[in-house]
Amino acid sequence: MAAHCHSPHLFITYRSVVEPETFAQLDGWLMTLGLSKTSHMLALNALTLLRIRIGRPLLQVTAAEFLHVHAEWKSLRGRSRATGVAWKALQGCGALTGEPADFSALLLKGQLSVTELVDAHGITAPAIRSLFIDYLTERSAAVDYQTLTNLVRVLVRNFWSDIERHHPGLATISLPADIAAAWKQRLRFLPGGRERRDYFLHLTAVRGFYLDLAQWAVTEPERWAAWPCPSPVSAAETKGLTKQKHRTRARMHQRTRTLAPWLSALAAAAGQERSHTAALLEAASQAEEGEILTVGDKTYQRTGGGFYSDRARPSVEDLEARSVIRVHRREEKAFWAWAVIEVLRLTGLRVEELVELTHTSIRRYLPPGGEMTVLLQVAPSKTDRERLIPASPELASVLAAIIRRVKGPDGTLPLIARYDDLERRWGSKLPHLFQIRFGGAPRVLPTSSARLLLQDTVNRANLTDVDGTPLEFTPHDLRRIFATETVNSGLPVHIAQQLLGHLSLDTTQGYVAVYPDQVIRNYRTFIDNRRTSRPAHEYREPTAAEWAEFENHFTLRRVALGTCHRPYGSPCIHEHACVRCPMLQVDPDQMPRLREIEANTLERIDEARQKTWLGEVSALEESLRHIREKQAQTARIQERLQTGAELGRG
Repeated sequence: MAAHCHSPHLFITYRSVVEPETFAQLDGWLMTLGLSKTSHMLALNALTLLRIRIGRPLLQVTAAEFLHVHAEWKSLRGRSRATGVAWKALQGCGALTGEPADFSALLLKGQLSVTELVDAHGITAPAIRSLFIDYLTERSAAVDYQTLTNLVRVLVRNFWSDIERHHPGLATISLPADIAAAWKQRLRFLPGGRERRDYFLHLTAVRGFYLDLAQWAVTEPERWAAWPCPSPVSAAETKGLTKQKHRTRARMHQRTRTLAPWLSALAAAAGQERSHTAALLEAASQAEEGEILTVGDKTYQRTGGGFYSDRARPSVEDLEARSVIRVHRREEKAFWAWAVIEVLRLTGLRVEELVELTHTSIRRYLPPGGEMTVLLQVAPSKTDRERLIPASPELASVLAAIIRRVKGPDGTLPLIARYDDLERRWGSKLPHLFQIRFGGAPRVLPTSSARLLLQDTVNRANLTDVDGTPLEFTPHDLRRIFATETVNSGLPVHIAQQLLGHLSLDTTQGYVAVYPDQVIRNYRTFIDNRRTSRPAHEYREPTAAEWAEFENHFTLRRVALGTCHRPYGSPCIHEHACVRCPMLQVDPDQMPRLREIEANTLERIDEARQKTWLGEVSALEESLRHIREKQAQTARIQERLQTGAELGRG
């Protein structure tokens, strides 16, 4: 009966007859989520189908049974979050104890083992299959999961599996010249005929594979001695990688120059859409069925009730476009699109770092006798380098709006876990800032959704290039524009490096698209400076003010724990949070003070653990790691000084 049932009335009748007390309890728990009528009813129907299928008390259901019925529900309804809400309702009423709090944790695949990754591409030669498993297992210890999957894609799928498809039965990695040449020719193009942009990266990875085997055969002959052989990729062939990087950098610079002039228009469009949808939601919530609404320069009509509309979640009809709008959903998307664009353009964050932001990421710094500054603490994403970004008043306002949006009735942000799409694992429950609620319980905004919200705003704003081509923005475009604008506005590039979290200054310079007018302006400045600084006499004497500035710089470098080695003339970007600063060299005489800081940090960690302030624990443990690194660094300095003294006495 239920497999072909589309009317909710049959389910309603079933609930009134079978376990009515249990369904009433579940219904009451669902009411606490503040769902729309549609989401509420779909969750109840999913629970009803589950009860029909298991044939016993609903609160005795197992995870395996729930997954089986979920597949049937999905075939009936297509993609639906109703089962996820039903899962939470069952747990809220005492069922499914010991199972993950988020149903999607059962559906999303975790990290695959190296063997599973390799076997997905069906290598037929047993010895070579074992070789790739052993090699990638060895490499996996030093790389993250995303890098590992990329290595499997390049070495197993695009290299050896391709070789086996065209030359079945080959049982050696020592490739004849004709087979290697044919593979490289096929590699140049994607299946659709488009040229492969990362062609030289593939060649470099394959050559690295053969060179690693040769090196490992020397250090561990018992494991690798049977495999060294000539690489099918010569050193000369990998030299094209540098040229490819230059082409990629030029293409990215051109893209930045194209998109940068439109960023202000994009931000304005996002702000206008947010304001318009908020006003529309407020007007529609107070209107009666059939009432005509005018919001801005648009006219709408409040539609009737039913499953898809109620007072809190109204629907309206756009009388010009003749389309029905679910206003609360449109307003939710407009707000988060605005929030994504504002935070990205004001900070230059990576999109992964954006969705990882939590309430504990916002710090306040008040120097003695100074003005309070809001700092945004960015957790490591691509690198292990944590950083602090001073928040402008504009950014602080955006963060405050996000917190007001997410804050629960008790005044705190809900603690929810985030699934990392790249690493394929769940994080700890934290008060994430970017929490969305579409048809169910809150969840962290996925990176894919952030990209879609950004591009949807671009499409709505109808942004086009000078030739009429529709523009496409990605979150990384906003990061490149941020880097370009900050450096072109006079910020030293090494300071921009710290703000962006780059390990290498070369990476930051690669992000900066230099405009021709800046080149001309800087060259003219260089000529003027050379003429003024080298008149008849080779060099002029520095002025008293210049000497004072120079001496004051070295005075400012003295801090409580030692000496700050930041470049001459640059301010302290860490706002004197010295323990974490890589520029600080601790004075050995200050080791007792450093030990006091360590003891205080350990006490604060114990207190935070007792009160389950998990975000605070994480931040303090990171500070503790830096403190101990400073202690080890100071010990090495003392050892060198002592060694030098002993050598001097000898």
